[in-house]
Amino acid sequence: MAHRRLRVARLVGALLATTVGAARAAGPGVEAGFTYLGAHQNGSGSWPSSVTTVWHATTTVLETLRDAGRTSGPVFTAGKAYVVGQAPTLTDPLARKALSLAGLGVDLSSLGTTL
Repeated sequence: MAHRRLRVARLVGALLATTVGAARAAGPGVEAGFTYLGAHQNGSGSWPSSVTTVWHATTTVLETLRDAGRTSGPVFTAGKAYVVGQAPTLTDPLARKALSLAGLGVDLSSLGTTL
């Protein structure tokens, strides 16, 4: 059952990520998707995944929330804090950190020296 929930959370995130325009327009299905993501967030601020890394899932959800204009509230704040607090050293995680935090007023200049 838990495995199915994680797959559903990933699907919800992917669907929201590809339909940001629709996500900006409120509706019961969209609201249910955001509620689901909030309910399945880890205490650390990250999101679990059974098909990819926690880092990939978390940065994808954070980008989705940002692009949908959902940048206030405890779900986004906890996700952002999780990503800001991590110090990846590999190129893909560094790029995902930069992409997910772009436009949020976070100083990303130190990432350039790591890349």
